Amino acid sequence: MAIGYPPKYSTTFEQKHLAPHQLLMLCLYTAQSLEWEVNYISNRGIIAFTNHGLFHFNASLKVLIENQTATLISTSTGNELFDLGKNKKTVEAFLDMFKRVKEEYSLQTLDENYAFIQERLVSDAQDLLRKPDPSALSVLLEMFAVFIPRKSNFFTALLLDLNILVFILMSLYGASLMNPSADNLLAWGANYKPLTLAGEGWRLLTSCFVHIGVMHLLMNMYALLYIGYVLEPILGNIRFISAYLMTGLLASLNSLWWHDLSVSAGASGAIFGLYGVFLALLTTSIVEKSTRKPLFISIAIFIIYNLMNGLKEGVDNAAHIGGILSGIVIGYAFLPTLRNKTSKFFNTGILILLLTSTLILTAVALKRIPNYIGKYDYIMMQTFKNDSIALSIYDMADSMSTEEKLIQINNRAITPMQENILLMQQTDTMQLPPAIRYEIQLYKKYYQLRLSSFILYSKAIAEDTDLYNTQLNTYYHQIDSLTKKIH
Repeated sequence: MAIGYPPKYSTTFEQKHLAPHQLLMLCLYTAQSLEWEVNYISNRGIIAFTNHGLFHFNASLKVLIENQTATLISTSTGNELFDLGKNKKTVEAFLDMFKRVKEEYSLQTLDENYAFIQERLVSDAQDLLRKPDPSALSVLLEMFAVFIPRKSNFFTALLLDLNILVFILMSLYGASLMNPSADNLLAWGANYKPLTLAGEGWRLLTSCFVHIGVMHLLMNMYALLYIGYVLEPILGNIRFISAYLMTGLLASLNSLWWHDLSVSAGASGAIFGLYGVFLALLTTSIVEKSTRKPLFISIAIFIIYNLMNGLKEGVDNAAHIGGILSGIVIGYAFLPTLRNKTSKFFNTGILILLLTSTLILTAVALKRIPNYIGKYDYIMMQTFKNDSIALSIYDMADSMSTEEKLIQINNRAITPMQENILLMQQTDTMQLPPAIRYEIQLYKKYYQLRLSSFILYSKAIAEDTDLYNTQLNTYYHQIDSLTKKIH
């Protein structure tokens, strides 16, 4: 398996009984027999393309001839980071065909045919195959070509760069490379229901550029690279980035609706959205008929596999599903604009309509999705504040009169505890996770015990008696036990 960008595989073979020009002709006939496209030929060798169709694995095969030795270099022409051995298979197919072709031509025929095409060969002075090997710098630049925005894949490269940049900045500011904390993710814009619904709706979009560790980033960027380099030339730059942003937004919205306490981050929702767009287009005539069915099956398998993998704990499948479904809808909505490329007014109108509809849907959903967790957090903040005030009555000065003490206990302890009990009752109608419901029951008992202890404490002060100390100690013991369970 070749790894790198682009992946490549090379080998050499020798034909001692053949002259260089005879070896050249056999290599040319071999490529033609494989129905590969030969678009360059010189005395130094040939360059051929496998020509398997737009959506299949393709490679360029460079044949370099030096005396009686040929060097074969197969290089992926797609956007793969690794080729699963396909370049090696390309070279092996060439070698197998070469053996058969060699049996068909005599040396005399090869000489005659070479004389016939000799004038059409690229001259030695202009021969690209005779140029020196590329420098280390040019090789390095070629490896990073996917990160350079170009006309056909402008936003694919830009999105790769932006996602990686955000991750690098997160790491420089202290986030773990492998497993950033929830606080780190939230600080950089992750999606979290209590915060997103509390006025931070921008998290729906920023979460699409935040990743939970380097492995999460690499997997998503590879998937983005694959779909982006195929889909952006079909959609065009503006439709492509619009699809990414719209499906990312709607995927995050679905995650928000589905999860109460999960911190969600990553580009996978938007990437699944792009796969959804492509899946929709594969059911139409936009994609070449001969490649439509196998590619549809391939994409469908990819989606199903990743959805099944998303059943694992910690994977936000809600965002994946939201991305796919919104992508399919957007893909079909783009169809009239892809078929009618001449009317810019019509195409712009469709795009604006889609963007506006997405924003309106998002705004309405942010208003309509109940923020039970956010309301619960607010209630708990109020009860904690009241509890802190109530506990301060135990620090009352001994010099205070009995009447003053009773007023303090009533205003600063009994009344706040009564308010806390009413606040906790508001949670009865909220749809909260079982763990929180259990916590609520503990707090209800805690505040009820606090209230009972304050009332009894007030009674003991009013009557100036120690008769209630045993009962008060029982209350304090029960409160202490509940506090340990809560914390």
